Amino acid sequence: MPVWLEIILGLFLGLFVLQFVITLHEFGHFIIAKICKAYVYEFSVGLGPKIFTIKTKETWFTLRVIPFGGYCSIASDKADPPKGREEEEKNIPDSRKMDYIARWKKFFIIIGGIAFNLTLALFLITTIYAATGVKKSDMQFYGAQYDSNQITYNLLDEKLKIQNPSNPASPNQQYVIWGWQVIQQDFQGNLSPNEELTTTYLFNNIQHEGFSNSDIFLTSKEAQVEKKLLINNYDSQQAVTYEKTVYNFINNLKFKNAEENKTTFIRFAFKKVDLYTGVVLNDNVEGSDHNLILTNWSKGYNPNETDELNNKINFTPGNTVGIAAPNRYFRTAGEGYAFGWGDTFVQSWQIMKAFGKMFTFDFSGVSSPFQTANQSFSTFTSGADSFFLYVAFISANLFVLNLIPIPPLDGYRFLENLIELCLRRELNEKFKIIITLIGLLLFLSIFLLVILKDFI
Repeated sequence: MPVWLEIILGLFLGLFVLQFVITLHEFGHFIIAKICKAYVYEFSVGLGPKIFTIKTKETWFTLRVIPFGGYCSIASDKADPPKGREEEEKNIPDSRKMDYIARWKKFFIIIGGIAFNLTLALFLITTIYAATGVKKSDMQFYGAQYDSNQITYNLLDEKLKIQNPSNPASPNQQYVIWGWQVIQQDFQGNLSPNEELTTTYLFNNIQHEGFSNSDIFLTSKEAQVEKKLLINNYDSQQAVTYEKTVYNFINNLKFKNAEENKTTFIRFAFKKVDLYTGVVLNDNVEGSDHNLILTNWSKGYNPNETDELNNKINFTPGNTVGIAAPNRYFRTAGEGYAFGWGDTFVQSWQIMKAFGKMFTFDFSGVSSPFQTANQSFSTFTSGADSFFLYVAFISANLFVLNLIPIPPLDGYRFLENLIELCLRRELNEKFKIIITLIGLLLFLSIFLLVILKDFI
């Protein structure tokens, strides 16, 4: 499929998902308003000119041209009735207008939208985790997924075949990286990295204390590891999260003292852990007192002839190591369901973090329309579970976003209602209008900046 078609389809899917969760949000206001006996003029899906209207005795259900928004219009003395319904307003009792209904009913109408968004997110996330038994690509779980075309997978694969030639294990996320080393040496044909010839340590966080044969390290001095560089201690029986592991690589793969005319070698230390808990399995690894599996070094190469290097067996400064976030597996459907409750709120909170970063002009946590299109298309093609989780996370984000006390969000309307309850009087109408305009300008500015960030 052409890239331009993927973008268009992605934008369409993104708009559809966003419109769906917004419609659900407004439907929450509508249902609670009806329960509280408020008079609802109109329930609109979309904005702009009408496409068609379904008229009932009281509420008109309208589909509009712009598929980005919606509203629930409730009778009020402070707002004009919809066009064509002016005469109808005269017959609406005050008890059914937002201005006069009980304050507690207003609170429920205001939170009705976010309650529906939260309910959808909880239902989808808990159901999918319980049904599939897995949360995909979880930064807070143990191990990693290894790219078979990159160095980490292939060095581990080579080592596992050496350990058990007749029935080697497959490199999978149960094998957790405990440490890694990178060295450079002068190129002299097929030089072995175990030979101590002009060796420079670019990085090391594998502790020699974890191995019965410490001769595998070129110098004992270089083998001493600063605590801040460790992924995990050599005698630890519990794996750390993928997040800690990947940031150890991100922070240390840029070698300031690397030389272009030298050959670079890398190797890794692993431990095998339980798939569900990350607890180390006692496999009695030969040469290690602490179940550490040390791979061989990557293959040597001529640093002056790097055009045809193979990322499976060679490593050069600037290369990635080919790891991705692991899947979190659940033993039972109940375990997945229970985890889904907590994860819903964890995922919801991400939008609050992103919103906070905006005040430091960091928009990295907010997706632009093109990024949203890419995410929408990617999740849609990844399967139903991935797509519906995407819908759930959008709904969860909308739930938290609307808690922010900035107009025109529900959080502000709730706060305004609470202040009026405490003061026992309405706030000045002019003040409300000014605050609302400021809030609208703020969100419009953020929206424009998010769009422009793809072009800056």
